[in-house]
Amino acid sequence: MRNYLKKNQERKLEILILEGLNSGESTPLTKEDFEKIKERGIKRLKQRAEK
Repeated sequence: MRNYLKKNQERKLEILILEGLNSGESTPLTKEDFEKIKERGIKRLKQRAEK
């Protein structure tokens, strides 16, 4: 069962990586980008804590 889950997670990760690579030109990350990422992360952590 663990093998199945691990392979499934690896497939999902591979798909996400390919989507990112094929999404177009990259742009540099700004301070604003990092703040948005941080805010989303904090929001997700709070939601998990509420469960």
